[in-house]
Amino acid sequence: MNESNKINIILEENKSIKRENEENKEKIKLLLEENKEIKTKLNALIEENNIMKNLLNKYKNFLEEKSNEFIFKKQYDEINFNSDPQNLNFCEYLTNNHSNKALMSNFEVFIGLKDNLEYLVYNNKSNFNLEVMLIKDKKIKNSLVGHKSDTSVIKYIKKNKDEDYLLSCDKNKLIIIWDIQNNFNKKFNIQESYSGDINDAHILFNINDKDYILLSSGRIGEYSKLYEFKENTPYIKDIYNTNNNNTYLAIPWLYKGKYYIIELCDCEININNLFEEECYASLNVEPEGSHYSGYIYNDNYLCASDYFNNSIRIWDLVNKIIYKEIKYTGSYGSDIIHWNNIYSIIACGGGFVVIDVLKEKMLKMILLDNKKHELGSLKKIKINGVGECLICSDRSNNIRLFKINA
Repeated sequence: MNESNKINIILEENKSIKRENEENKEKIKLLLEENKEIKTKLNALIEENNIMKNLLNKYKNFLEEKSNEFIFKKQYDEINFNSDPQNLNFCEYLTNNHSNKALMSNFEVFIGLKDNLEYLVYNNKSNFNLEVMLIKDKKIKNSLVGHKSDTSVIKYIKKNKDEDYLLSCDKNKLIIIWDIQNNFNKKFNIQESYSGDINDAHILFNINDKDYILLSSGRIGEYSKLYEFKENTPYIKDIYNTNNNNTYLAIPWLYKGKYYIIELCDCEININNLFEEECYASLNVEPEGSHYSGYIYNDNYLCASDYFNNSIRIWDLVNKIIYKEIKYTGSYGSDIIHWNNIYSIIACGGGFVVIDVLKEKMLKMILLDNKKHELGSLKKIKINGVGECLICSDRSNNIRLFKINA
């Protein structure tokens, strides 16, 4: 083979290699394009998977929040009564203790978990024991020994169908938790160092898998406090921004997954986060008054009494404005209770007032036998064989039962 043929063969081989290279380049290009497509699809799948994970977590958190919300609200939701409270009439005295002229401002009523019987709990002024009375026959079932002064708070709290407690606080700042299912034995004690009275207290169950005891002082400069509801009741924290005013009543409130304490005070209503440094609102309006009592109405409304201005104000807590203001004829409106979604009842000088919240007007004032008596606390309870009843305390240190007359 001559040199010319060799060169031609080499040239042909080079051309063939170039063609192969070009073909390979095209294949590589196609593979790269396919790879990009696969990457894009893979990224889209990853993104979709992340979205699904986030949605699943949100749904899980939503379910947990709703579960906590149900448990939390269940403790403080008021049961609606079906009767018209304008038909309430005096039935009898449940106690008749004239030994102390001070206003009996705290007592509690509850229905036993196991026996389904109705109980009244009050502080015996002669020895400061808590008397647990069967309402039906006015017999003392238990006399709870532990306090050495008047109580400022007596409260019944049910955790579930098998677990319920009494919480009591006295003027010496001793807090006792009584285990009802364990024969009313003392479960926990706290000796607080407040200089002012403990005007309100709560047990808060099932908040982020923990249980707490909440205490509120009635003196300016003293924070509301959280303790854990367990052995030795460890102190947790002071609640931010809760020491600005005299607190008469503290109401737990759950809003958008956050736990708040609503403090009813002189001149204003303060709402602060239980766990974070957040002041949700400070509500006030002219004329200023003292907010002694209130309750949550339709989840996000606060119905509060004004002691000096003879009115109740319903606050829209979401928009932080007054939704309704209802005037009534009476003096020194102290305790206020939710009868149902139509009626509220206010304790005042000489008796109590029935208000139609929907029509925004006073309907009736029901007077006591002695018009000079000022009522202290109001409680409602449904009694077997009697029906829907109102129980109230007065300045003569008596507790009275009112029932609905047909």
